[in-house]
Amino acid sequence: MRLNRLGTIIQFQPKSKQTVISISPAQSPPAPEFIWKVFKESAMSAKYYVTLTDHGSQLVAGAHHVQTINLTEMVIGDANDIPYLPIDKKDLTQLVHQTAAVEIHEIKIADGVATVSAIIPANIGGFNIHEIGLKDASGQLVYIGNYHGAYKPIIAEGAGGELEIVIDIKASSGAEALIEINPFIISADKAWVLEKFDSLLADIQREREQNAQEILAMGNQIKSLKQEVENLKTELNEQISIQDIVNQLYPVGSVSLSTPLNGVNGIVWGGLGSTYDVNPYTFKRTA
Repeated sequence: MRLNRLGTIIQFQPKSKQTVISISPAQSPPAPEFIWKVFKESAMSAKYYVTLTDHGSQLVAGAHHVQTINLTEMVIGDANDIPYLPIDKKDLTQLVHQTAAVEIHEIKIADGVATVSAIIPANIGGFNIHEIGLKDASGQLVYIGNYHGAYKPIIAEGAGGELEIVIDIKASSGAEALIEINPFIISADKAWVLEKFDSLLADIQREREQNAQEILAMGNQIKSLKQEVENLKTELNEQISIQDIVNQLYPVGSVSLSTPLNGVNGIVWGGLGSTYDVNPYTFKRTA
């Protein structure tokens, strides 16, 4: 992504939620003595715009293929409620009165255009936005711009929301500078978030289906165990009923015989004073 040396002319137009800043560089680098004239005449046609600061111009002039300009944050301010033209403040390295600074959300480069975006959170506000800027890793302004003075409310005031500011920087064939996001800042664009969300949602759905199958299998096992318990209860009840009948028919007890009891094969059991246990299964002498 290449930027025109010093001859960059920038205009911007607010659009509902997004603030789009269009950069229209000259086709070739102008001679230094004509830079200010061209820049001022072009800027005069736009009411709100951003421009390279002196620091930014030096970066662009000294940049080449192996050097990059790392934009790290976007800043906004109220300019002490005194609006100004950016071309009159190119010497500034900081906004007149900065009220907030946010990390650059993302920088996309496509078809010779670098799109720089940042989101002002809902909890930041309570002031009118009159100035904006882009800083590099040194903390100095590379671009400075004015804003239409819109009030940025916060939720506590009964209204509020995020404000997304998007800057489109168009390249030219004479450029020798690159714009890159700070490599130490990790950010996710909307497409990545949506893709990640869909992936996580699919994982959750698969886990739910797997859990449902496991729960169904556990339910079947519980049902089978309950049936086994019922079968055991029925079998036990039947056994108890049979035992009751046997006990009623053949009560357990003892009997005393005063006379010998003839047994099998001529065996004589007991006699006077002998005691025998009598039950459904045994008939044995106990005394």
